[in-house]
Amino acid sequence: MSQVHTPYHFVPLSKWIYMPDWAHLVSHDVPFKDGYSGVIDYTLTNSTPLCVGGDQKQANGEPTLVQWAKDPKGNPVIPGSSLKGMIRNVLEIATFGKFSGIDDSHFAYRDVSSKSHYLSNVVQKNVVLPAWLKFNSNSKNWELTTCKAAKVKHSKLKAALGKTIKNIDPAVTKYKSLPLSQSINITTFVKEGKQGRVTWVENIEAAGEEGHLVFCNNRIKGMGQSKPDDYEFSYCFYGDEQSVSVSNDEINDKANKMFISHGEEQIAYLVNNQSEKGIPVFALFEKGQAKLHSLGLAKMPRVLYNHSATDLATIHQTQARTSEHYFDMSELMFGTLREQGFSLKSRVSFSDASVTKNQGVMVSTSVTLNGPKATFKGAYLEQKSGGEYTDYDNKNAKIAGWKRYVTQSKFEENPSDNKNLNVKSQLELLNINSQFSGKIVFHNLKNEELGALLWSLSLGKSEVAQKQYHGLGHGKSLGAGAVQLVVDKLSINANDIENEVSDCTDFHIQQFIEHMNSQHSSDDSGWSESVQLQNFLSMTNMEENKDRNLNYMALGDYQSAKNYKASLPAMTSAGKAIKRIEGQVPSGSLSFSKGRLAQLCTSEDTDDTWFNSEKQKQIKLAKDLAFEAEQAQKAEQEAQVAKQMDALPEEMKKVAQLQFTLEKAITIEAKREFNAPIEEMLNELIEITVSNDAAQKLYELVTNKRVCEYLNISNKKKLKPRKELITSLIAKYSLTVKS
Repeated sequence: MSQVHTPYHFVPLSKWIYMPDWAHLVSHDVPFKDGYSGVIDYTLTNSTPLCVGGDQKQANGEPTLVQWAKDPKGNPVIPGSSLKGMIRNVLEIATFGKFSGIDDSHFAYRDVSSKSHYLSNVVQKNVVLPAWLKFNSNSKNWELTTCKAAKVKHSKLKAALGKTIKNIDPAVTKYKSLPLSQSINITTFVKEGKQGRVTWVENIEAAGEEGHLVFCNNRIKGMGQSKPDDYEFSYCFYGDEQSVSVSNDEINDKANKMFISHGEEQIAYLVNNQSEKGIPVFALFEKGQAKLHSLGLAKMPRVLYNHSATDLATIHQTQARTSEHYFDMSELMFGTLREQGFSLKSRVSFSDASVTKNQGVMVSTSVTLNGPKATFKGAYLEQKSGGEYTDYDNKNAKIAGWKRYVTQSKFEENPSDNKNLNVKSQLELLNINSQFSGKIVFHNLKNEELGALLWSLSLGKSEVAQKQYHGLGHGKSLGAGAVQLVVDKLSINANDIENEVSDCTDFHIQQFIEHMNSQHSSDDSGWSESVQLQNFLSMTNMEENKDRNLNYMALGDYQSAKNYKASLPAMTSAGKAIKRIEGQVPSGSLSFSKGRLAQLCTSEDTDDTWFNSEKQKQIKLAKDLAFEAEQAQKAEQEAQVAKQMDALPEEMKKVAQLQFTLEKAITIEAKREFNAPIEEMLNELIEITVSNDAAQKLYELVTNKRVCEYLNISNKKKLKPRKELITSLIAKYSLTVKS
């Protein structure tokens, strides 16, 4: 089996969402004292062909032509909105923001690959019964009753009713030929086969039992099914209905899940064109139990996973991902919509980028721009090596993260034999080394935010940024759109004229890096070495990926990968796989529900478990920061004392060091540990001659009973020689004795 390969990969999703401590102070109108405003002039250069789409045209019999966006004069232009979206996505990843780039799809599955979860947990553990699902307008509930079902050959329908039904046609097409509301009368017989006893329609005649024809979508041919009779059949539901002992809530839940997991057209048709008995369904009950597992429109129905992608994302990132109370850095800088008047305007605006060097436009051949399929568990969910796939049923499953197209070194077309023009495109591509210039205006950004913006533009400091590329426009899956942005000029003004101003981009980027490293507390080496950043930079590094297979898999390889439970391999750096498991421990924010953000909080919020958990994190963070500040202050004081001591004469330095360490002792027992060194120093100063200042300082230290325990003893026999020693010191150096 070949290795799983795709043109995209994922930046691992972090548990931590970083909410800056100044979030509650952000305003478009009230300036930060340490804020900056200004303009960034930049140049954008494409290293692979580039298509930033404007109008799309499709002539008869031709694929859709994606034309370049153009200004009123007909020159290529990159809309500011395209650039802002590209940079915002980078900023969200780099600043550990909310995972918001995900739709609310709730996937269903019918996976019949070898040893699949579907076969072992759905098909083998449940029994399928034909049933009618009908809405009771009085009780406002769906009701379920079981009945009988018989298979009916399509050839028999043509002979008896004159209607041609083809297996390949969608269910709705079949129903339009023979409506559900039209009843027929049948006689049946039972046939023994490989699947056991199967009931078939023998005749369609007036004397038989009344029934209704039930159609499914295209039945895929299985192994050994070569005759039309093996798959050219449908069903007839007939016989008396039997109520089931399942609660209304359970039936309502399964009905709603069935509506979500099946095609909208088919569901809409059945709801609007029911028989008098309702909608025909296949009900799956757990074997030996009356518990309803699911409802479907086929005997092997599509089944809704227990969790949607957004469910798993929220489990991973907690309610902070969707909370009105949480503001990540991209929201604070680029704006966000909130209820209760707490929306924020963007403090960063992008002009359209105008072409300054046009290397000419070429039109690609017909290409297929496949979209990623989030139902492929081997890529879109984190997987352990070997064994079964983790799927959306598992509440501990982890979303793979932010999807990014990996930077490729060249554009390669992918001609296809597919005749469906709806999936084909032709791209107007600007040749490599074309250039655009544009401006970014920023207003009232803190230094950390300005550094974050500049980092997101260049993808690192200058020595790193030369290797990194953004992905822009159409055709990224084929290698198009690898671009770099270089800051030509940084015009900057400080809100406070006393603040220092630097037009060096690397200076501000370094401030951002240091800030993020200080905020990212983990068991790895901080933000710079985090698995999120390392995976992201690997994906944007053209050189790292030149030998990587970045093509979509063929259908056969894709099916083989699913059968073998293969997963997308890790990104690599310098030939080594990059970790995907983070060491980051989620921490709180000092801004959470503070200042004006407190007005967002209601009594309902403050009673919420998650809300209280965030407040506890905030309290712990404040204590940790206070402790760190205290330790830093002590370290600074000690450094100053050490510096002062270095300037002292040697004998004075020894006394000063003794005093400094003694003053740090807290308990009486700890202070008494110094009595022996003190006595040793007294004897030394009596035996040799030192400066009077050193002797005076030692005398003042040993007689200070608040600091020193040398004279704090009640045993007069032990106290007497100590006093005599101090008297000798006084006499030798003619010390000034305190009264």
